[in-house]
Amino acid sequence: MNVMPLFCLFLSCILSHALHAQNECECAEELRLRPRIIQFFNAGKVDSAVLEFEKIRRVGTAVCRISYCNSMAQYYFNKNETQRVPSLMREEKQLLDSLQCSHKAYARYYNTYGNYFLTQNQYQKSADYFLQALRHGEMAKYVFAQQRALTSLSVVFSQTEQHEKSLLYQKQAEILARKINNQDELGIVLSRQGATYNNLYEQKHEKKYLDSAYLAAKAGLRLGQMLGNVHTQTDAYLGLATQALYSQQFNQAFRFADSVLLLLPKDLHHMYRYQALRLKSQALQQLHQYPLAAGYADSALLEARLFNPQMQVNALKQVYETQKSIGHHKQALLAYEQMISLKDSLASIEKFSAINELEQRYQRVKNEKSIQELTQSRKIALLHNQLLMLAILVALLVILTLVFLLRQRTMQAKQVTLEKEQRLNRARMNPHFFFNALVALQVLAMRTNDGRSIAVYLSKFASIMRQILESTYLEYVSLAQEKAFLEKYLELQSLRFPATFEYSITVADGLDSEQMMLPPMLIQPIAENAIEHGFRQKDRQNKLQIRFIATNTKQLILEVEDNGQGLDQQLEQKKNHLSRASQIIQDTLSILRQRHHCNAHFTIANKPEGGVIAQIFLPLILKAG
Repeated sequence: MNVMPLFCLFLSCILSHALHAQNECECAEELRLRPRIIQFFNAGKVDSAVLEFEKIRRVGTAVCRISYCNSMAQYYFNKNETQRVPSLMREEKQLLDSLQCSHKAYARYYNTYGNYFLTQNQYQKSADYFLQALRHGEMAKYVFAQQRALTSLSVVFSQTEQHEKSLLYQKQAEILARKINNQDELGIVLSRQGATYNNLYEQKHEKKYLDSAYLAAKAGLRLGQMLGNVHTQTDAYLGLATQALYSQQFNQAFRFADSVLLLLPKDLHHMYRYQALRLKSQALQQLHQYPLAAGYADSALLEARLFNPQMQVNALKQVYETQKSIGHHKQALLAYEQMISLKDSLASIEKFSAINELEQRYQRVKNEKSIQELTQSRKIALLHNQLLMLAILVALLVILTLVFLLRQRTMQAKQVTLEKEQRLNRARMNPHFFFNALVALQVLAMRTNDGRSIAVYLSKFASIMRQILESTYLEYVSLAQEKAFLEKYLELQSLRFPATFEYSITVADGLDSEQMMLPPMLIQPIAENAIEHGFRQKDRQNKLQIRFIATNTKQLILEVEDNGQGLDQQLEQKKNHLSRASQIIQDTLSILRQRHHCNAHFTIANKPEGGVIAQIFLPLILKAG
């Protein structure tokens, strides 16, 4: 009876139960209305979105209440009524915990609450929440939440003037936005990249950042215009205005900033107006229109006061500079004193060292794969959950057992395949040897016309040919057999190249040639390469030395040494033969490592004084029985 279908059915039931144990907490009414809500937000019509939120609230279920709390929190961000956010977030968290919602739902919660702390200049707290959103998004495999968290983290690092790290997170967010083909999010990310490149230029004054800022902002603007996303368009125009200002295109900067003010709906918060007015003031200041610049600086300060204390610092700086330029020294001094006072009051805002520590801790825990649940309030109190965990453990044990058995079978199959490939590769070397031998026989016949010499050569060639063909099917031969084969082979080569080289084969004392076993045909290709291609200098006595050496570490070393012209001088087409021989040796050594759990390996190199030395390190293998 085949138990696999029953096991699969059992596992399917367990997984189905596990999935239902964690509630997705998605409101069907919100899913239905979501396209319209996104459209209203992107168009800047946030008040219209509230009417849709009321429809979600009226459903009355707990999961729809979660959606309502989160949506209203985002509405209050846009209206700059952030004091109303914490109570909504606390209610959402209580509902998430009580319903044991999925990681996807928690990712949304942490992303939204992180934005609240960001507007309050609590950068360490916001970074902590965004990192938690990223973690939950990764655990849920919810790419949209991951991308949102990365984008928000980039804002944190930008606010703490770590622009290179901000750009790194934006690049990661861009990859994810492209992966899920979310053009709205991609436009937002590209527009913010433009701003980050501008910040990097302000820090480093390298023109490449200005070029990158322009390209990123233009790409974001195209997407924003195509999708009708007001947020993306305003971010892009601000980036283009700043880039133009740094590029000393002051009229162009003024026009881009004007585009922001013309585009921006009245029911959006004051951040965009502050930035646009300040940019217009800076452009006019560079154009020496100081009174107008001072007027726009005052307007920018009013908008900053309605939005965020952090923004007032740069707004006051612009007021100070423009008032000074028109000779209003009293007003300039007042603005300067306010700026210094505000800077001192903001000194308690968390600096980037604490944020970096949070990020490093997150990465460390993630890399060690030991992230623990950040929310400890959820406890498994029901008995069926305990039984579920036990069932999952049993299923995992069964799966691990099956995987282990399958892995063992796969490894055995791979080893058999490798052995077959090794034999095939060894067989492929044979035609190369036979061809050389027959050519040598032809040359010998033409040179000497000596029938006896030809007969001797043929006899030796036939004996070697038989040994080579037999070795194709043998895994091991004795050291004595391998030595005898090499002697016959080198005698044959001596007949072919008379008075060209001399050779020696030595076996170290203590090695039992009859009992010691090794794979066949390991040395012959190396010796052939030395004779055929290394001994090309006819005006010297070439020497080939083959040694069988035993070490104290229970290893057998096959050593081939020559005094030829070295590897570097060989022609490229001749190297191919040596490469093929090396591959056969490496395949053989791989099999030995698997079977004997040893450090079998192979080296070949030029000698400093000339020539080549090759060493093959094998385990000591004795004849069985």
